[in-house]
Amino acid sequence: ITNMNGSYILASNFTSSGLIGTADNPFKGIINGNLNTLTLGGYPLVAYADGATIKNVILDNVNISNGNENGNAGAICCEATGDTRIYNCGVLNGSVGGSNKVGGIVGLLDGRARVINCYNYANITSGSNCGGIVGYNNVASTSSNLQTMVMNCMFYGNITGENAAPIYGGAIIHNKYASADDTGLNNYCYFFYDEKKNPYVTSIAAANYHGALGAEERFLNRFEFFRMTLNSTRNLAAYYVTGDATQKGEM
Repeated sequence: ITNMNGSYILASNFTSSGLIGTADNPFKGIINGNLNTLTLGGYPLVAYADGATIKNVILDNVNISNGNENGNAGAICCEATGDTRIYNCGVLNGSVGGSNKVGGIVGLLDGRARVINCYNYANITSGSNCGGIVGYNNVASTSSNLQTMVMNCMFYGNITGENAAPIYGGAIIHNKYASADDTGLNNYCYFFYDEKKNPYVTSIAAANYHGALGAEERFLNRFEFFRMTLNSTRNLAAYYVTGDATQKGEM
């Protein structure tokens, strides 16, 4: 991938020779993984995305020990800004680490970037701000100021980095009433809660839950559980991605 404004559909044998995008020339195009299961080298897919669309990317055998030059790391994208949309993406196994903001899908989420319908089985092994899906969300979105969003996401792994958050760290995307006229925002995010298998859950700071709900493995791995969650929120997920709640087919 050389054209940072290009549109790409990734084949099942896709290989990447290095990080996509730089701070001065971020990726602004479209990457469609076509739901193929891809194996990359020991680095994230995209270093910087600004106004990009990254969808349907499934990664296997992830082994990331660092991200971009800022130390931010995420298996799909290290830093997502602008109107970037990342959705229907997943990480099947492995580990993700870095020195700064580290998430299973995205390291740093900023601007109006959004992560929708994503999941992560990989462990988060290091970082100063860590989240199972997004390491650090930089904007405190509210219903009256809708900017970033993390929604319909599930985390199945463990975290050994600092400031652990089960779904996303950083600023809160408000899922409660801020005032009498505020309708709040709903995230519908879940994480694997098991004190023995995932010991980080016993030390999560109360302020880092950010509306995420813990579920036992016997529930979280049941098809009925996430089918109900995803199907019941398709209109809202479509709205957060496209701005049009009727565009459920895009999800």
